[in-house]
Amino acid sequence: MILDTLEHLSQYEPLLGRGGLLRLVEELRDKPAGRYELENGAYASLQEGVTTPAEEKDLEAHRKYLDLQVVLEGAEGLVWRCTDGMAPSVPYDGAGDIALYQGEGLCQLVRAGMFYVLFPWDGHKACCTVAEPTRYRKLVVKLPADGSLSPENA
Repeated sequence: MILDTLEHLSQYEPLLGRGGLLRLVEELRDKPAGRYELENGAYASLQEGVTTPAEEKDLEAHRKYLDLQVVLEGAEGLVWRCTDGMAPSVPYDGAGDIALYQGEGLCQLVRAGMFYVLFPWDGHKACCTVAEPTRYRKLVVKLPADGSLSPENA
């Protein structure tokens, strides 16, 4: 997992195999909530809501896509745990690109102006309440994962 501020996003572009990510964030920032198709198999979704308790969620992980999640307004708690050695509680669903895991992890407060990148081994619970429910608006960009990044146990 990568966690940083937007001012450093362009530094990660070579690792993520995609340029212009900060420009993309700026282009989509004020659009209505919903899904937006991008080139080369990527897509983005703008999401709005209120955080919910982490205890009400399972960890999730993906194989086909890396998640670039940018908090645009408000804040959220992000619970993270590496899934290496964990057995999924709900097996991987290729159509939905998701496997679910039960367990706890490390919680990080992510405020507006911050982003994180989740790889196939990064189990996560996003949009979690930290102290009290908080409104958020975020951009989630799904970047196709290189096949070599898919772990056997995700």
